[in-house]
Amino acid sequence: MNMEDSCVELTDMPEEILLFILNKLTNIELLYSLIGINIRLDKILNDSIFTEHLTLTRRSWNNVIRSLDDSMRKILKRVEQCAKHCASCATQCIAATSAAGINTKTHQTYQDLIHQCKIIADLIPKLVQSIRSSMIKPDSSVYQYNLLNTCEDFFHPAMYLTDLATTVVTIIHDQSQALHLNNSSKQLTQALNDLKICLNRVKKLLRKFSNNNLSVFRHKKYLIQFH
Repeated sequence: MNMEDSCVELTDMPEEILLFILNKLTNIELLYSLIGINIRLDKILNDSIFTEHLTLTRRSWNNVIRSLDDSMRKILKRVEQCAKHCASCATQCIAATSAAGINTKTHQTYQDLIHQCKIIADLIPKLVQSIRSSMIKPDSSVYQYNLLNTCEDFFHPAMYLTDLATTVVTIIHDQSQALHLNNSSKQLTQALNDLKICLNRVKKLLRKFSNNNLSVFRHKKYLIQFH
């Protein structure tokens, strides 16, 4: 066995070993250093054992603020990536729905799906624009606020679209069209779940800092509220 074969990355380890290693670090180090790297680590770090108590006394305020900025940039960058993937998957799902060619007069669920596709089609340009604005001006709290809210506004209608698509798949006679819609619906569902994880991470971090009465952050550009 050579050295390349024996190398194991952190994310390849079982969750029990990961938790053992992460528990050796301070919560603030974990949130600042590992957040936004990938979905698996985000899920683990979302556990209350890492976010319930944040110890900030070991760092200077300037370092803490700088670390907060860096970690939030990582999260928001991940939100942009997930939102972009959601827009792409939603477009594919709409195209698969149109290709199904079911008679809307005889299938109410398909008619509902068509209507939901129109709603999503109106939301996609808004989502794409919010992503572009956030990428162009990554330090703008206005564009960040808009990105987060636009993602929230997009999430539930898009999830409803996937629910309808899953039902409609069962009444499509053409197997290739049914498979196309089924796959595009599953991809959109996964993309939306990834987006939700990122949005929840942003909310949890902001709430934790706010609850700890860190007045130095109260006027920082990242300490914003979104529904």
